[in-house]
Amino acid sequence: MTTPEVAGYRSGFWSIDQEHSSVLFTARHMAVGKVHGRFRRFVGKVFTGETVEQSAVRAIIDATSLDTGSVKRDRSLASSEFLESETYPTMEFRSSAVHAHDTDFLVDGELAMHGHTKPVRLKLTFNGIIEDPYSGVTRAGFSAHTTIRRREFGLSFDARLPGGGQLVSDQITITLDIEATLDAPEPG
Repeated sequence: MTTPEVAGYRSGFWSIDQEHSSVLFTARHMAVGKVHGRFRRFVGKVFTGETVEQSAVRAIIDATSLDTGSVKRDRSLASSEFLESETYPTMEFRSSAVHAHDTDFLVDGELAMHGHTKPVRLKLTFNGIIEDPYSGVTRAGFSAHTTIRRREFGLSFDARLPGGGQLVSDQITITLDIEATLDAPEPG
């Protein structure tokens, strides 16, 4: 399989630009609707290797920065019924491999959340690399998504609806839109 072309590709170390990035999640609510949320604080490093397949990523998400647009729902999700963010204030993803897949990539790694670490596979689109004409900073863009089962991470809340279905789905979709800036080379 040939590796997809990435506009302006170069190797280097990159820092995730939180201001221009998002970590989003979606869950089914009452089997008919969807609830969307985001984590407002996260940090991470990306290494782009000589080839995309030699690349790696590590990101840490502040679980206490959860925001669904509803203070009541956010409190519930932060409680012991769900994330238990007072006890488990961070989530971490570490990649283990990157593979070409059709016109995109698959990123394998481990997600540590709520005291559990499980393998996760992200489908990744590498959006390219560009020189920012306003700041002179080199920027890279990535979009990725995956679906996890919250029960695999010990999030076992399971309120059933009359007639079947769950109040909150077991499957959670995670969507990432990441912009990273090339780290300045070390002096000397």
